[in-house]
Amino acid sequence: MDCQIKKQNIDEILFYLKKEKVYSIYCLWVLENFPSNQFNLYYIIDKKLNFGMVISNFTKKKFLFLAGKESLVQKIINTINLPKKNYLLTASPRYLPLIKKKFIIKEYNHQYRMAVTNETFHEFKNKSDYVIKKMTTSDINAMHEFYLHANQEINFDQQLTEQGAFYGAFIENKLIGCAGTHFIDKIYEHAEIGNIYTDKNYRGQGIASALTSLVTKCLINKKITKISLSVNIDNKIACRIYKKLGYQIVAKNIEGIIVKKNILDISEHLYKYIRIKK
Repeated sequence: MDCQIKKQNIDEILFYLKKEKVYSIYCLWVLENFPSNQFNLYYIIDKKLNFGMVISNFTKKKFLFLAGKESLVQKIINTINLPKKNYLLTASPRYLPLIKKKFIIKEYNHQYRMAVTNETFHEFKNKSDYVIKKMTTSDINAMHEFYLHANQEINFDQQLTEQGAFYGAFIENKLIGCAGTHFIDKIYEHAEIGNIYTDKNYRGQGIASALTSLVTKCLINKKITKISLSVNIDNKIACRIYKKLGYQIVAKNIEGIIVKKNILDISEHLYKYIRIKK
């Protein structure tokens, strides 16, 4: 079965992905903005117009994204020859059983996909002593150092820093909190925000609320109609912050590191299964 998408058929896939825009926005952004030689896209549309899709290798981290009917996604994964390497998986939890058949899951988190619009947004009024400013390209090094100190590897794009929205909180010229934009998709008037982090010594003072509120408001002023983010389900404090700002849960995701099983992995699994049966 040849299920690799052709360039001229991308519009056919976009039709299906747009039905779950918040879940699929990363994939939509890639398909609309990147050359086709920077990703591998596989799909099936059956006679009943159900669809299944797998996209991989469109970032340095070897991303893997799944969408569509589970049985068709399973058929694609069984057919294509993915290299044995680590992948950063983003998918709905409903794909977890089929992922476990072909991949070793090294680690993963359950996440909420949350979104806000101009109509649901509630602005946070900052009344604390810290100073907040809009970050520019001249602040890129400071942001790099801040996230590096927090053990978070973030790569800032100068163009995104100019076109998106990044805000930082300061006390005596020390950067203690930051939040920003992952990307803006102007075609769908959709933005993804993230990298929301506060120095652990300054938490509980409304810094994350203020920064997220300002980033959201700035994007709304740029005529972005929907803004989304991902948050770990067990991060109750962050979930509460986003809900107070008007963000609503739209979908659930799993995100984690997986690696394709090889023949030895599968053989060992079968051997253990046979021993248990005996």
